[in-house]
Parts: sequence; C-alpha cells; structure tokens
Amino acid sequence: MRVSLMNNSPNFRNFKMRITQILLWKLSLFFEDSERLLNELSKALEQQIIDFKRMDAHVHQLKGSSSSIGAQRVQKLCIVFRNYCEARNVEGLNNKSRMPVARFLCNLLFQEHLI
Repeated sequence: MRVSLMNNSPNFRNFKMRITQILLWKLSLFFEDSERLLNELSKALEQQIIDFKRMDAHVHQLKGSSSSIGAQRVQKLCIVFRNYCEARNVEGLNNKSRMPVARFLCNLLFQEHLI
C-alpha cells in the first residue's frame, strides 16, 4: 500500500517526469551525435585515401556513446569496424557485396531504438 501511495504523490510523478525528460534528452543527443559521426564515416569511406586513424576515432566515439545508452548491437558492430580500421582492411570496411558498414551501422542504430 505504501508503494501505491508513493506512486500517486505529486513528488513521485514529478520525479518520473524529470527522469523521462532526461532520458529523452540523452537519446536526442545520442541520435544527433551518431548522425554526425555516421556522416563523417560515410564521407571517409568515399575518399581515395582512407584516414584509418580518423575513422577509428569516430567509431570509438560512437562505440562509447552507444554503450552509455545500452545499444549493445551497435557497440559490437563498432568493435568489428574498429578491428577493420586497425588492420587497414578497406574491403572489410566497405565490402561491395553488401551495403557499406557505415550505412549498415546507421540502419542498425535506428532499428535498435525504434523496436
């Protein structure tokens, strides 16, 4: 009974609303930042000379932010992507037999949070 009284209190409702606002703000920042990073990755893949160090830095940032919101599948893909960067494996980064990894990450990112 105490829990039900607490759930109906104005303070508890305000607390729940504030937590929801914070979570929405954090997700909004994550999506904005992820969109920027994925655009940077897509541009980098289109270059004749790929800057693996820069790409790795972008993926590292994406991996950290996806980890902070619990997007585990995105985080795991970032690890694979970083391994390709470390190995300087252009074919792995942008295999012509499937969609580019950056686009795949982008698609997965939105699936991860819209399901």
